[in-house]
Amino acid sequence: MRSDESRRNWGRHWDFGILQRRRKSERVGCNRSFDMALPSGAFKKKRELSDVVLEWAMDDVLNEDLLKHKIKKIPQTFVSLNHYFESFRYPFVEETRALLASCLNSIADSPRIDVHIEKACQQMGFAPHNLVGFRWSRDNVVGRKPYTPREGDLVLLTIMVPKDVSDLKKFGAFNCLAFVSEVEKYEERHFMATLDKSQVWNAMNVNVDDPNANLNLIKQILCADSLVAKAWPCSLHEENTLSENLLLKIQPVELNESQIKAVCHVLSTIRCCNLFSINTISGYPGTGKTEIISIICWMALQKKVKVVVCAPTTFSTFEVVQRLWKLVGQCGSNASKGMFPEWPLSDVVVLGDEHAENLYISHGFADVLLEDRLILLEPCFSATSGWKKHMSLMIDLLENLFSKKDLLLEYEKIDFLTGYLETQKGRFASVAFPFKDCIRLLLKYLPRALFSVLELMNLSSLVNMIDSMWSILCDDSAKLKPVMLFTGNEVEETYLEKNGWTLSRARDYCLEILNDVIDTLRLPVNAGKPSIEHLCLKHARLIFCSVPQLPKLKLMGGIGPFDVLIADRAGEVNECELLLPLQLHGLQHAILVGGDCSLPATVVSKNLCGIGYKRSLLERIGFLCKPDCTLEVQYRMHPEISYFPNKKFFNWKLVDSPKTIDGNIKKFSLPDCISAPFSFFDVSDGKESLDEPNEEWKNLIEAAVTCKIIMSLLKGR
Repeated sequence: MRSDESRRNWGRHWDFGILQRRRKSERVGCNRSFDMALPSGAFKKKRELSDVVLEWAMDDVLNEDLLKHKIKKIPQTFVSLNHYFESFRYPFVEETRALLASCLNSIADSPRIDVHIEKACQQMGFAPHNLVGFRWSRDNVVGRKPYTPREGDLVLLTIMVPKDVSDLKKFGAFNCLAFVSEVEKYEERHFMATLDKSQVWNAMNVNVDDPNANLNLIKQILCADSLVAKAWPCSLHEENTLSENLLLKIQPVELNESQIKAVCHVLSTIRCCNLFSINTISGYPGTGKTEIISIICWMALQKKVKVVVCAPTTFSTFEVVQRLWKLVGQCGSNASKGMFPEWPLSDVVVLGDEHAENLYISHGFADVLLEDRLILLEPCFSATSGWKKHMSLMIDLLENLFSKKDLLLEYEKIDFLTGYLETQKGRFASVAFPFKDCIRLLLKYLPRALFSVLELMNLSSLVNMIDSMWSILCDDSAKLKPVMLFTGNEVEETYLEKNGWTLSRARDYCLEILNDVIDTLRLPVNAGKPSIEHLCLKHARLIFCSVPQLPKLKLMGGIGPFDVLIADRAGEVNECELLLPLQLHGLQHAILVGGDCSLPATVVSKNLCGIGYKRSLLERIGFLCKPDCTLEVQYRMHPEISYFPNKKFFNWKLVDSPKTIDGNIKKFSLPDCISAPFSFFDVSDGKESLDEPNEEWKNLIEAAVTCKIIMSLLKGR
């Protein structure tokens, strides 16, 4: 708790939030069973995940047998929607308990802040759902990771700083779990976030009789019979037609037959707007799965289809974005010079956290990050300094630039031409350049759907006209004549032309466009970050995010309808994590891309091993029917390297591309430890660790060994 002396500085150093606290803890040492009273049969009012978690006492969280008797093996087929959702509920809650127990066991390393409860009882016994206000210090604890409470965080309130979980048990009466239900600011990070998990929980507790619930894709994955219904009569003809068109459009990209078939099959599926489908693309490592996804994304952009692309982690999502960038020839700030026609950057958005921001910025991809766009766009939507204010100032400037009154007042002065012209140039620059910057930001970062074709042309013309007018004003050869253009005097206009425009004609053209556009643009005049974020997501055509970020799309609401979901590395995501994106508003098609030998999803609870909870939807569908498309030609490994995995893991099904045999590969000496095409190193001292939730596991010892090998290879060049 924060001391009374420090609380005097709340106005400057403290922020406010609201907590939902749990009831008084059960007696320490009790060992009770647990029942969530889940709805069965006809739908009843569902319980929130926070309600379930806040009922747990400390010993409940640490009790591995709390839900063991409730957990059953998840079948491969299901007889109904209720049967399907019920199969995942208890395993999901058990995994939530195990994650929370893991957080408690590592409590010494968790971030912490000092808080003051605004409305606290003298005793820790209070009713469930009790909401209390709290203030927290903005000052970070020395030696700890910075932390700011975020809506959805599950936090532990305690009057002492625990060294380990035994301290929590010892002082159990003075500890309390709480759920952050509201905060003044939305920032990162957390002890444990339940907001994302709450959205997944809600997805598996949906009312199956609700006509507004989008369960069409869920119905297709219940059993083999529902999956068979994916074929349609027109698909073969459409795939042949698409195959011919695709080869013409992507000639610089060399695709093999199986890749072309996969792309055309998916595109023909997307074109059937009256059908719902689940498509699977299976491929071995290095067979071009990410390349296929990038081509599908680009083709979908041309067809104005709204697509969500997800992958298990931030980095795997970045790999897809990077491949798409390479495909269209856009990288960093370079203009579009790729094999395809120029495509709107503004229609592509990446949802990410602080880890994504560091990754994308360091590789020159900051333009696609939604958070960075919001920072740049926010000034454009201010009532006092936004786009409409800039337009009004620009209209006023052009209407009064080089006015006849100013000319008559200054005409008799000897230094009139030089001084007057410099004054007008200053006026023009102070208004026109901020206006041009604002328009450029709108054109670059707002989705094209927010503008009509005419508005896009007009706004682009305004930017060009400002540059032309400035060039004329700065032209030394025209200094003696520009003011005459606005006094009715006859002049030789060709003398003042720049890029085919005179100053007067450019001004009149700009005024005509401005007076038209200022009343027709369908953009908000005054909007904060949340409204701009909603605007971008609602009208974007291609949204990239990691699987943990998917609940945000569902939570925001009103940003659909969506057309296609593409899940890369779908074999690394357990099935229940895809329940939410499969229910996105309007979603008609899902494309699952992955490999048969990919690593399964990470599961913390030991009780869930062997019951099918780690199983991915891609894996289960693979048991029920063959993949729609299989990629077998690999481009990554030299044949001498691919020989071992092909023999041991892939049953000789992996085919080496001719490109993998390159006689021009530069030879260099190898370290003594590498004497064969495939070498193994036993790093027995390495231990895997997970620094943050939703991150991939890391092994620092193995990383150090890898770095040493790479350094040896570089020295041998």
